[in-house]
Amino acid sequence: MSTTTEMQVRGRSHAFVPASLAAGAGLLLLVGGTLFSEFMFEHHDLAQKSDPWSLFFMQALHPFGLTGLISDSPDHQIGAFASDSPWLVLLGLVVALVGIFLVTLLALGSLAPGRSTVAVWVSSWFATIIGGGLGGLVVGVAKALGSTSDNGETYHYPEAVVIRVWMFNGVAWGFTFGAFIGLLALLVWVVQRPSVGPVPGDSSYPPSR
Repeated sequence: MSTTTEMQVRGRSHAFVPASLAAGAGLLLLVGGTLFSEFMFEHHDLAQKSDPWSLFFMQALHPFGLTGLISDSPDHQIGAFASDSPWLVLLGLVVALVGIFLVTLLALGSLAPGRSTVAVWVSSWFATIIGGGLGGLVVGVAKALGSTSDNGETYHYPEAVVIRVWMFNGVAWGFTFGAFIGLLALLVWVVQRPSVGPVPGDSSYPPSR
């Protein structure tokens, strides 16, 4: 096995645990955030508030809509941009988690183990944005295809607009919470940092001065 191939294998194996924990953290944030949002809408009527907390943070907590298990979407939300389907939430959740895991694995697998700490954080954050966007994209497509009127529009909005809004919901979730997921991946990356030493077969170590 060549030195380059060995380094690639080491990088992928080193990236598996951070990628898995990043996806796990995304799962907790998405499920917890969605149920927390439903609880708040049900008991605190946040739909009537217009403060920044409600408009930004609370909306970012449930990028794929509400499950309807605790509370339905607020009455003022337009049907095309609201969802009370647990199946749509589950669809977005699965796609987002797979996206987060794969992109994080690929990104961190290309980095040298034990180095590039800032790149680990940024890559994991970016992977969360991509995963959230992909989850929102499939939810938007399902929402548009499942409620299309005869004139090709959904709730008087073009299908492309509905899909784009849901995709941006996922992107906003990833941007808002991806930094925290990235910090978790970075922590694991540093904890399992290997000792700096020669790669087997690498005659260039130690580096020339």
